[in-house]
Amino acid sequence: MGLNLALAMLPALLQPFLGAWVDRIPLKIPLVAGNVLRVLLQLGVGFWALRGHLPTEIIYAASFLIRIPIESGRFRFIPSGCE
Repeated sequence: MGLNLALAMLPALLQPFLGAWVDRIPLKIPLVAGNVLRVLLQLGVGFWALRGHLPTEIIYAASFLIRIPIESGRFRFIPSGCE
């Protein structure tokens, strides 16, 4: 459980790099793409679990990948009022 939490929080360390990239493009694009990615990942994990054996590595990977879109659009370096 601790490893899963650590992997879920790891994308927060990537936030300065992702935030700099998100500042250069309209915010709507990464947020919509991120939500679509999250839905696909969660559905994929759910379907895999329904099939039977769900490897722990898949849960760890999903925990990490689901948080990347959230962290990339969460904080922007340039506030909206300053553009």
